Amino acid sequence: MTFQLAMRAALLAVATAAPALAASVTPLVNLGGYAPDEMTIDRATGDIYLTAYADGSPTLAIVRVTSVNLTTLYSSLPATTGGNLQYTNGFTVDDSRNQLWWNNADAGPGFATELSRAPATGGAITRNSPTDDLDSLSWSGTTLFTAHYAGSLYTVSSNGALSSLGFYRSTSHLAIAGDGAILYVVDDAGAYRRNADGTFTNLVSAPGQFRTNGSRAAVGGGYLYALDRSAPNGFWQIPTAGGTATFFTDGAFTFLQAIGYFNGSVYVSDRGDGTSAHVWRVDLATGSTGPAGPTGATGATGPSGPTGATGPEGATGPQGATGPQGATGPQGATGPQGATGPQGATGPQGATGPQGAIGPQGLTGLQGAQGETGPIGPTGQTGQTGATGPTGPAGADGATGPTGPTGATGQTGPQLLPTLLVASDTVLTGAGGETVILVDAAVGSVTVHLPSPAAVPPGRFYFLKKMDRTFHPVTVDAALMGSTVDGAPKSTLFLPRQVLGVVSDGTAWWLISQF
Repeated sequence: MTFQLAMRAALLAVATAAPALAASVTPLVNLGGYAPDEMTIDRATGDIYLTAYADGSPTLAIVRVTSVNLTTLYSSLPATTGGNLQYTNGFTVDDSRNQLWWNNADAGPGFATELSRAPATGGAITRNSPTDDLDSLSWSGTTLFTAHYAGSLYTVSSNGALSSLGFYRSTSHLAIAGDGAILYVVDDAGAYRRNADGTFTNLVSAPGQFRTNGSRAAVGGGYLYALDRSAPNGFWQIPTAGGTATFFTDGAFTFLQAIGYFNGSVYVSDRGDGTSAHVWRVDLATGSTGPAGPTGATGATGPSGPTGATGPEGATGPQGATGPQGATGPQGATGPQGATGPQGATGPQGATGPQGAIGPQGLTGLQGAQGETGPIGPTGQTGQTGATGPTGPAGADGATGPTGPTGATGQTGPQLLPTLLVASDTVLTGAGGETVILVDAAVGSVTVHLPSPAAVPPGRFYFLKKMDRTFHPVTVDAALMGSTVDGAPKSTLFLPRQVLGVVSDGTAWWLISQF
């Protein structure tokens, strides 16, 4: 037996050794020829929705499930770049808008993620591709969450735009389940939660234990539920406050595919025995309360509350009578000042010594005699100038030729975009004229501060690209100079090679591209 199988056997042994949870397993619906993939449950109505393959089809449909029938809402889901979807990496229902959401990691432009939304009653499908390789989706009752396969967490706006929630640890795949403002995650290392204040709490360490991607996790009733990676006919119940996970299985299950929670019950879908698949309802009895865990460390003291208003000042009591003033004692006489002593005489200055005599200058030597100048020879006679010949007549001017056609205008030479490379926190002033900012965050996070929009002409734009392959954040900050980016104080690039473009209107910065 390998070490990994031995660890799995030990974990299952612990689960079986724990007090068993009494449960009832009820078939909710027989799916017939449908082979389910992902599942989501409407938190308000309990309606169940599946992505499924109909009668051996290689493409996906969306089906609504009740205890009496199946209704096909969307068949052969289309992909952004043509053809149909082969699988999804996340499926959920937003009951506040009665809207279904799903994604596929490689169906958008350039194999980017396709993020799709459509009415839960059937209708038009709207698609966009905000980034690459999203791995899961979950509606928490208040917030739509998604996650990148390597561990980055996001919220999703109503039009499909992403906002970062940060990063806890690296993984190769994950599955998520949201509950209000809290997001629960199962990944290759175990399970953890992102708290409402942005901090993270590890729930259980279980390397290679849980199945990831898509709808493989659910939350409700104080527990996180997750499918097992190697035991396909069971699931794990993990306390959301942390503690020991409990494994549950049943002989009715045949290769579980997805898990959900509604109104105190767990729901699972399976692939069936090859002729029919099922959705099962599992009602788990509450076990006895386990021993209390150790008390966590005391949190930091919160800030002091405001000082209460000053109460009214009491009435001033009567002033007592002034006592008599004592007599002033006599002042002593001032003693006499001593006389100033005489100043001593200044001594005489010594005489200056005599200057030595200057020695005599030597005699100048005799100059030699100049030689005689030789006689100048006679100048020769100048010859006569010859007569000038007559000027010939001027020829007639030739006719001017026609003007040739104007040549074609040459191509305009390439225009260079001024570029600035930064690897540490940088404040842009606009004075350098740079347009493209290449940011290297390989060593750690980097913040680029935009100039005040009033300091640059309207229409001034910057393109910022994260050059490195790490997940160190690059923050594009406008708050330092008292401005905003799309109404927010900053925007952040988390993904390798991500690009963001902004433009000034003279009063604020606005996003013009992000990919």
